[in-house]
Amino acid sequence: VVLARNNPGGEAARLGIVIGRRTTPSAVARSAMKRLVREVFRHLRRDLGSTDFVVRVRRPAVGEEMFEARGELQSLLSGGR
Repeated sequence: VVLARNNPGGEAARLGIVIGRRTTPSAVARSAMKRLVREVFRHLRRDLGSTDFVVRVRRPAVGEEMFEARGELQSLLSGGR
């Protein structure tokens, strides 16, 4: 789930990440997913303007699913462009 809100006074896009312990009990898996979200955001940051994003992970992604999650997150952050 990606929530977005325009931040007219901000200079650049900002990111918040929510991954609950119920979603993924393993701290290692939560950290891996957070790294993935940050990496995708870092690559798209210039194109996002001054929008604030909150990414809430609902399903854990492990192994091969990480590639699918990366593509889905890229399309969600870029607004389906």
